[in-house]
Amino acid sequence: MIAAKQIQSLASLKEPVVSVFLNTENPNPSRHPRLAADVSWLRKKKAALEHSLTVHEAKEFEKVFARVEEFLDGRHPQEKALAIFAGQNTWTVLSLETTVQHEIHWGRAAVGQLVRLLGEHSRYGVVAVDRNTARFFECYLGEFNSLSEKQFEVDESQWKRTDVGHIATETMRKGHGPDRDLHDHRLDAQYERLWSDTAAHAASLVKQHDLAGIFLVGPERPVSSIHKHLVAAAADIPVVNVFEDLGQFAPRDLRRRIEPLIAEFEQKARLSEVRELLAADAGFVVDPDETLAKLQAGTIGALFVAENHELHLRECVNCQTVSRESGPVCAPCGGQRIGAAMTETLARIALAKGTRLFFVSGEAGELLAKAGGMAGRLRQQRRMARA
Repeated sequence: MIAAKQIQSLASLKEPVVSVFLNTENPNPSRHPRLAADVSWLRKKKAALEHSLTVHEAKEFEKVFARVEEFLDGRHPQEKALAIFAGQNTWTVLSLETTVQHEIHWGRAAVGQLVRLLGEHSRYGVVAVDRNTARFFECYLGEFNSLSEKQFEVDESQWKRTDVGHIATETMRKGHGPDRDLHDHRLDAQYERLWSDTAAHAASLVKQHDLAGIFLVGPERPVSSIHKHLVAAAADIPVVNVFEDLGQFAPRDLRRRIEPLIAEFEQKARLSEVRELLAADAGFVVDPDETLAKLQAGTIGALFVAENHELHLRECVNCQTVSRESGPVCAPCGGQRIGAAMTETLARIALAKGTRLFFVSGEAGELLAKAGGMAGRLRQQRRMARA
């Protein structure tokens, strides 16, 4: 599982590296055996990339690429995708459980996709309950890991029940009457306590694992009760109810059901945030040039960029200042300004400044594109997410 510190370490590498992002999962395993990564795609792109390098760079690139090729050739992957960073003194392989865009790059470590993944995917808790068990999971970047499990144990040993005595009336045998009502009341009370304990445990996991929200999965009655207790214990935790009896589903099947719901939840959250920042009078910056300047100054806490909206950026080779100005000379220092790839540049700055980066699509992306394509939420602006 990738972490911000690991990405920062890659971004700070001084030597040139081959950066490779490659989907490795066979899209149709029912028709073909599991295949190795698409080395043929890499070879084709490698040939095109070499044409842009000097003779010295090409020789170094060829040597490093051979190591990547040897690693991938004939390999039988178990993950969905790989991110590889290879240099003369560098070798890092990250297994990913989410798809990526195929990419090969030579030079500064290309960490843009990793930064995007961190920004676009939050950690969520999943609580799957039935009448016997509560299972707690963490869903993050395509991984679905078990956190804990609680058994619902109901103790009836001290309850006096005349309906199970040696002599029972016809009413008792049918399970009716005041004794049955008392038994049901006690049973309900015990389950209510167990569901309250479940909510308390879920709230503790939110803090322990920095979860962005909880998805409660199970029959309506226990889920509604746990939701009630969870909101009472921590009102700022987004909670999504899924009234489906999936308590005994295998983790991989539960993951398949929940991941689309998480994607839908996050899409709605991005749309809500974009609408808020476009309508707000304070705490947000909408003008792209002002946003870019404040991003580099470190005052942007969250940066929103419209997917497929190209912001033509240029960077000074001397002071590394990035702007949308088209001139070849940097105004502050007089250094040469060259074209800068948008995703990599924004990702690198966001990583250095501790800014979360969101590339938004759909309706949210369309709204943001009409406003200039990029906006930011200032650090002092604290927004409580609600479900």
